[in-house]
Amino acid sequence: ALGCLNLVPTLSKWENMVRVHNALGYIYQLNGELRHAINCYRTAESFCRDNLGTDHLFNAQTYSQMGQCYLIKGMHSEAMNYYL
Repeated sequence: ALGCLNLVPTLSKWENMVRVHNALGYIYQLNGELRHAINCYRTAESFCRDNLGTDHLFNAQTYSQMGQCYLIKGMHSEAMNYYL
């Protein structure tokens, strides 16, 4: 069983920071606190852009969740910016 631990990739400090902020944003989103959720997603986006690059896979999750928040708020054109 311990040998399986080697199969799990180790995340960098910045990847962990992005994941934590995406998770916090998602919790805020589930609780209807969309302003706070979007702020967390923007922080995750900044960490990812500045430290991992704009084409990093974690950006996809961040953009998807930000788009979802804007859809819930009824801001369809803003949501489209994150889905395209």
